[in-house]
Amino acid sequence: MPAESELRKTPLHAEHLALGAKMGPFGGWDMPIQYPDGIMKSHLFTRAKAGLFDVSHMLGVVVRGADRVAFMESLCTADIQALPDGSGTLSLLTNEAGGIIDDMIITNAGDHLYMVINAGHEDKDLPHMEAQLSKFVASGKDASVETLPNNGILALQGPAAAEVLQALTPVDLSQMPFMSARPMEVAGEQCFVARSGCETGMHMRNRTHAHTARPLPLEAGPRIRAVPSVGTATASPLSVAASRLRVPREAFAHRAPLAPRLSAGTRARTGLRLRCRRAGGRSTPCAGSGARCSRGRT
Repeated sequence: MPAESELRKTPLHAEHLALGAKMGPFGGWDMPIQYPDGIMKSHLFTRAKAGLFDVSHMLGVVVRGADRVAFMESLCTADIQALPDGSGTLSLLTNEAGGIIDDMIITNAGDHLYMVINAGHEDKDLPHMEAQLSKFVASGKDASVETLPNNGILALQGPAAAEVLQALTPVDLSQMPFMSARPMEVAGEQCFVARSGCETGMHMRNRTHAHTARPLPLEAGPRIRAVPSVGTATASPLSVAASRLRVPREAFAHRAPLAPRLSAGTRARTGLRLRCRRAGGRSTPCAGSGARCSRGRT
């Protein structure tokens, strides 16, 4: 575990301290574990109304280039080519054996793809992506990967999340379906907002470079001041309440996930390879498109 002086800090670290948060190490970051109201009150308030999480310890990644879709489809299980502009999908970043490295949401942001790496997974995800990118570019394809370490990311979660955020933006949020995303102004700041993660939640990405914009504060505007800031300790019970099982990704690093129902075109584009028992565990092409496979894939 890193020493306290070595822990990384989000752009809103000073805001957490000012609000009386109890800080602690989380994925190499000094994060708010809980606030003075306590975990139970934060949990119940978020489930009934809304709570504001600082998730800036997660890393935003931008993939550009004419062949960006082909590059990402070679790394993950999503049918990215079918994503309309401003839409995202939950997917899995896989290793060469088909095992799971990480999960992420990939968004088609028009002229680029946007994804978020989970906290503490930079040292796993990025080296794998960069190694595959080198091979991809060497083959004559056009793609690049850019990380956004200075961005702030907030997650406003709960059934009243859209209502609270609506008071801070001129964009009609009722026209944003689940898993959609778009740039917009929030409390006077330019943000990229995605209705993702939890169906009732909103994720806001804000540029926090000192020369471009100030961080979106934890209490930006009259409506959001009525929403408590919530610590990381509240996330796990909220996942349990939503019937989401949290399993370490390392448990699946050597096992290929079941393939989603991908079209034949997607399988042909991505060269989808799944391990089959009849092949003695070796990776062989699999044409199965459902939860069952005549070749007994693992």
